[in-house]
Amino acid sequence: MMKRLRDIGLAGRIYSLSVAMILIFLLVIGWLFFQFRESLYDARRQEMKSLVESAWHILEFHAGLVSHELSRDEARQRAFEIIRNQRFDDGNYFWISDLAPVMVMHPMQPQLESWESTNALDISARAILTEMADLVEHSGEGFVGYRWPKPGEIEAVEKISFVKMFSPWGLMIGAGFYVDDIDRYLARLMLVAGIVLLGVTAAALALATWVSRSISVPARRAVSMIEALERGDLGRRLRLDRQDEIGRLGRAMDAFADSLQYEILTAFERLARGDFTFVANGLIREPLAKTNARLNTLVENLDDSIRQEQQERAKLEALMAAIGDGIAIYNSELECIYQNRAHLDLTGPLVGKPCADAFDDTEHSCADCALHRALTSGGVHRMERQIGAGDRGIYIEITASAVRNATGDVVAVIEIARDITDRKKSEAHIHHLAFHDPLTGLPNRALLEDRLRMALAHARRSKGTGALFFIDLDRFKTINDTLGHHVGDHLLKEAGQRIKAIVRATDTVCRFGGDEFILLLPEVDGSAGAARLAGRILAAFRRPFVIHAQELTTSVSIGITLFPDDGTDFQDLLRNADAGMYQAKKEGRNTFHFFRSEQFLKSFSQEAS
Repeated sequence: MMKRLRDIGLAGRIYSLSVAMILIFLLVIGWLFFQFRESLYDARRQEMKSLVESAWHILEFHAGLVSHELSRDEARQRAFEIIRNQRFDDGNYFWISDLAPVMVMHPMQPQLESWESTNALDISARAILTEMADLVEHSGEGFVGYRWPKPGEIEAVEKISFVKMFSPWGLMIGAGFYVDDIDRYLARLMLVAGIVLLGVTAAALALATWVSRSISVPARRAVSMIEALERGDLGRRLRLDRQDEIGRLGRAMDAFADSLQYEILTAFERLARGDFTFVANGLIREPLAKTNARLNTLVENLDDSIRQEQQERAKLEALMAAIGDGIAIYNSELECIYQNRAHLDLTGPLVGKPCADAFDDTEHSCADCALHRALTSGGVHRMERQIGAGDRGIYIEITASAVRNATGDVVAVIEIARDITDRKKSEAHIHHLAFHDPLTGLPNRALLEDRLRMALAHARRSKGTGALFFIDLDRFKTINDTLGHHVGDHLLKEAGQRIKAIVRATDTVCRFGGDEFILLLPEVDGSAGAARLAGRILAAFRRPFVIHAQELTTSVSIGITLFPDDGTDFQDLLRNADAGMYQAKKEGRNTFHFFRSEQFLKSFSQEAS
């Protein structure tokens, strides 16, 4: 038996497992269905018991009215009428009998009332009401099962009734349900479940078919390929275009066949040259032994194979030459063994040289280069490098990818080098536009705010002093309106350059807007140093500007605030310097004024009044 199971093919095993799982599933569903049926019966019994007890409470309530409001007969009559009109489950009802037993109230067959029910027999000749009367006399309540026709029908079906004793009046009250109502509901449920199970079974079999084919078909092809290799047919390949384990196995087998074919073709090529030393070393002894039957055929086709290989190599070379990116291949020692024309133009000849000679770059160590990381990790790595410096320098994006052999060892690294100089220049230009004024080329407000934060942090660490100058050209609007905006723009450029020529390289000259400039001094020798620099700026603007062959003279008003003494927030310092500039304007322009908080408050109060 076990031998037969071992001889079953892969597809048969998958089908067998699927069928077994389906059978187990069906058994579990059947058991759950049986449990569900029992739970429905129990729930129905409890419901019936609750209904009878609700009718029993009606009797109890009216029994409590006797001697207070009603006579016993009146109370019984009212209770009977209420219970007589009660219905549940599509017309089912309650009935009341005494223990004789005589039917006292029957809502569906009033002619049975006052009828002695000892002759009420079910299909098996059981005196049902007598049994019920005995049950409630001894136990007070209980369930009775029997077979009884439905109203308007002849055939008897299984029915279960619950009866309860009402002792004050010597009555029993009862109601029942027909079991086939539940069975019909379960039959409909089974039909729906059967349709669903049929669909699930069909889907499971379809899935099993797909899984078995996805495994067994490649497996049969792999067996056929191995048998072909054993016969000496080295041209058979699997060529599985899949990314799962089957695909990896197929690629490994193809690589093994390629390697075997290469070894044999190399051996015959050396044989053709008269080199037989490799035979003694046993390099192809095993392949030759396996392909002895086709040896003559392989020798005859050797020239054609070599010619075809040369043609394929030529096609590959043409393809590599047509690719715009530079492509190079390095061996496991990171020595270059191949370059296409684009790579040769970027780096110069590298074949036979180590990768360290590829780029004139001293900022990166060899261990940090993408080639070295791809070789050690076996993955794909990218980096950027610069070749040359200045305007003639170019930026290269390098992508290095490891190449593995059939056993998973990294045997080579492929490098793709792409010239990204234009992209880097575009990024630099966009960055410059984001942080510089387009007219003067000076830093804008965003860059000034960033540098002021750094200057404030430096002042806190060093416990030093910095300064912020608010510089405004005097009577610039008059020049702009009389001579034209082109002259005004030229004047703004010259003014910015004149201020920049006076300050240090670590200082920041910013065009804040219109004819306003901001000067940031991260370090200054207190108010005395700031005053000296302000005097130099005023003196520089006494020299006339030559614009379009005409001389223009203008002056500046300067407001100065020191930090961190006057504030540590960009908006506060800017407001302080602006207040100082405003004070310099009031004092007649062409001067500077330090921010003083008491003066600012005084000026603010005067304006408010």
